[in-house]
Amino acid sequence: MTAPAIAIGKFDALHKGHFALVQAAAQYGTPVVLHFSGMAEALGWPVRKPLCGEDERLDVYQIWSEALTRRVHPCCFPFAAVRDLSPEQFVDVLQQRFEPAAIVVGEDFRFGCKRSGSVEDLQRLCAAVGIHTHIHRLVKEDDSEIISSSRIRSFLAAGAVVDAAHMLGRPYAIRGMVCAGDGRGRGMGFPTANITEPEELFPAQGVYAAWASFPEIDFITEMVEEQQPVPNERFLAAVNIGSQPSIGSNRMVSCEAHLLDWQGNAYGKNLRLEFIERIRDEQQFAHAEAVSVQIQKDITAIRRQYVTSE
Repeated sequence: MTAPAIAIGKFDALHKGHFALVQAAAQYGTPVVLHFSGMAEALGWPVRKPLCGEDERLDVYQIWSEALTRRVHPCCFPFAAVRDLSPEQFVDVLQQRFEPAAIVVGEDFRFGCKRSGSVEDLQRLCAAVGIHTHIHRLVKEDDSEIISSSRIRSFLAAGAVVDAAHMLGRPYAIRGMVCAGDGRGRGMGFPTANITEPEELFPAQGVYAAWASFPEIDFITEMVEEQQPVPNERFLAAVNIGSQPSIGSNRMVSCEAHLLDWQGNAYGKNLRLEFIERIRDEQQFAHAEAVSVQIQKDITAIRRQYVTSE
């Protein structure tokens, strides 16, 4: 393995700006993605759902490795272990731990205790120990809007999953364990796989078209035409994220995915949903028949738009 080239950042969303850092690092050596865990807890910030959970993160690293034709190596430091280091001590830790050929950071990068170190300080300190530094300009979407995790969160809060996908460089996805629901969907002829606690942040409440898959599937299920699923095989889905206002108030926000052309029992299994587009707002209906009619309209619209496209 060639000497490592370390891309340093939050790497919380693994968006196109983050990939640009890793892409630059790959020019100097074996790319290493260095990010920090426990930052919110250490700084007393509110802990938020991630935009990219651990399982999804591993898949993205694999995608990046294939794009670069070089394996991307993830590395995570506890933020509490480095927060009180001086800029000089921080560079010493990197030198001793990695002996890197290069360090790549964004132009807004700060480091060291109380963010005391600038990119100019990084260049000076690295030059003193023979490490090349690459300061990358912030990446913009369509040469106008800076790509950032906070902007992606804003898009998701508005249900704008298409805009979020543009900044991520891939569709936004969530993963979670399928749990038993109240059976209302099945009773109306639209059985759903229900997720209440995904790894990632829910997008805004509403109805979405999505691709559904069961990563590392290990159970027998019945398919249309008696086919069997394979790991990561995708099924078009109509997904409702919301609190089901037609049923009652004060319900927990959950995710119900009706997988088109799929039958089986997925309880206790990991489900991945890759969002394509938001179809409509969540609505309240007067009775179950009206709910059923609207679900059928949603499914018909999703089939018409996406059944032949992948």
